[in-house]
Amino acid sequence: IDEFRKMAERTSKEIGSIQQRVDDLEERVEKLEVENEDLKNRTKNALDSGFFMKRGERYEESKQMYRAVACYSISIRLSPKNASLYTKRSLFYIKQGAPGVAMIDASEAIRLDPKQAVAYRCRGFGNIHKAPALAIADYSEAIRLDPTVDNDFLHRGEAYMIRWDRARAIADFSEFLRRNPNH
Repeated sequence: IDEFRKMAERTSKEIGSIQQRVDDLEERVEKLEVENEDLKNRTKNALDSGFFMKRGERYEESKQMYRAVACYSISIRLSPKNASLYTKRSLFYIKQGAPGVAMIDASEAIRLDPKQAVAYRCRGFGNIHKAPALAIADYSEAIRLDPTVDNDFLHRGEAYMIRWDRARAIADFSEFLRRNPNH
């Protein structure tokens, strides 16, 4: 069993390494395409993080996910202190079913701008099953920063249920239902 675990860990690391190389190549291709377009059109889009963010959104809409994340990553490289970019990529990773990766970007967004409620939501979503106490803290902060998002009560209630805190879970579920009587 120990040998199997070691083999599984090695395989997982190798897959992660291969995925990182694919991601790096995808970013390089995107960057080169834009630089080529810049040369043809005499523009400077290859230096504009907003350009890559919008390009990533278009790729996401057309279901070209590797290209979308490549553009989001380039955008972050161009503006590494912009918390909104990390939050955007975190939301993308959540939609792709990768909450663990999303938590990394959400944490960086929070570090850069602790007033971003969306970043707390993303990190809370990633923590809900792994570390429900942390998810409760993140959803509580999201609610404090932006009490208008009803689903925060629903998700925090779910985290309370995982922790077997039924009274608080019922309170949050009740608040969600009070705000959404037709749900």
